[in-house]
Formats: sequence, structure tokens, C-alpha cells
Amino acid sequence: MSREQDLAAKRSPRRAARRTGPASDPSAPNHGRSPGLLPTPVWNASALRILAAARSLLERSGVARLSMDSVAREAGVDKRLIFYYFKSKAGLLSALIDWIFHDELAALSLFYASLPQNEERVRAVADGHKEMLARAGGLAYQVYLDIAVDLLREPGGRARLAAMLASYRQLNARGLAGDSQVTDDIRALGTMTLALSDGLALQALSEPGAVDTERIWRLWEELTEMVLERSRE
Repeated sequence: MSREQDLAAKRSPRRAARRTGPASDPSAPNHGRSPGLLPTPVWNASALRILAAARSLLERSGVARLSMDSVAREAGVDKRLIFYYFKSKAGLLSALIDWIFHDELAALSLFYASLPQNEERVRAVADGHKEMLARAGGLAYQVYLDIAVDLLREPGGRARLAAMLASYRQLNARGLAGDSQVTDDIRALGTMTLALSDGLALQALSEPGAVDTERIWRLWEELTEMVLERSRE
């Protein structure tokens, strides 16, 4: 389960399965726009099976141990089929990153859309992030951080990561604003929320119990409510 699927789990119905169709090159999607601002990838059933196997391996072993042979075994397919769809390991990883981040951004959009337009909204966001980190030992965060570090090492990876983070920031700002106008202060709040969530995850995963996340999120709630109140004046 992705980072943002955790957030949406209690408030949103399960998303419909991704539609399938021809996919001449799944590593280079060029379809539509998603709620999370990234192109909506469309892959056929065989490519999706390979991507699901790669994701399962990524969750168990990380990016460094992902190989075409291991993915072929996990998916139960001939390795040549992976090369047919994704051309190379780099192409497979590129498509996998697009798939994972698209799902996360779509789920985050659904999560924010499900929240009440009242004072409970801010508390629900904080609770969602806390629950997300607590589930499965923060596995979704581990996958996300692993991918982020790998992108920083790859040529062109920084630009891709920057675009993904920009989408997160924009969705956070829109989601926190709710029915209110998105001001510069709320945009800054969206950036702060992303930084807080990722920073706390890194600390909690490396030093379980060393950081009082409850207190930190309570302070975030106080600041957020103050900023939102001021934006309504």
C-alpha cells in the first residue's frame, strides 16, 4: 500500500482498477492528466503484472536489488517480455516510479476531497499522516525514500523528483485550503507539511520512539489553524 493510499483508506472507497489497453512503451506514458498533476499512465495487463511484481520486490529488497531476472521470477514471465515492454532495467524502474507516484498523488487527492469543511479538517490531516507512518512499520515511507535517493543519483532524476515534489506541495496546499483561496501562506504550509511528514518519517524509521511525533503534529495543527483563519479574513 502506498503512502497516500494509507491516508485515503478510511475515508475513500477503493479506487477503480486502472483501465488497460495497448502499451507500446510503458516507460514513457503520455496520457491525460491526473488529479496529482502528473500524466496518467496506461498499461496493458501484461505490463501491469510486471510492474506489480517489481513493486513487490522493491518493497521487500529496495531499488539496489531490483533486477530483470528477479522481476521475471516474481511475475512468472519470460524475461524477454520485460525487455519487450520496458527496453531495459532503467526503463522498468522509470515506469515503476511513474506508476507508484501517480497512485500516491491520486490517493492524496481523494483523501483531501473526502475531508470535512470545518475545524476537524486539520486534525484529520495530522491523524492521517500519523497513522500512515505507524502502519506496517512505515514500509510505504521506506519505499518512497529509497526511490527519492535513487532519483537523485540518476541523470535527469533530480528534475523528475522535483516535479513529483511540486505536485505534492500543490496538492497539500489545495487540500489544506479546502473551500478557501490558496494564498502564498497556504502554499508555504503545503511545503511545510511535506517537509514535516518526510522528515519525521526519516527520524522515526532510524530512531523509533526517539521523536515525540504527537507533540510535533499538535504544534503543526496550531500553526495550520492560525494560517487558515488568517487566510479567511
